[in-house]
Amino acid sequence: EFAKYFVEVIFVGSLKSDRARLAGTQLNLIRDTCEYLYRLADDEERADRPKDEPDEIIELETEQV
Repeated sequence: EFAKYFVEVIFVGSLKSDRARLAGTQLNLIRDTCEYLYRLADDEERADRPKDEPDEIIELETEQV
């Protein structure tokens, strides 16, 4: 069922039976997946790092309107 859907809808319908477009689409999906996984790992690494806190908090004066 999936193979029939892929060939009829994706390959013939969307990509107009163009093998080069299919290859390009595959490369884009791989690139996007790698980028997502890299960002996910980076986010986890940043969450594990200790956060530097300032020694003192400076109060800013706000202008009264």
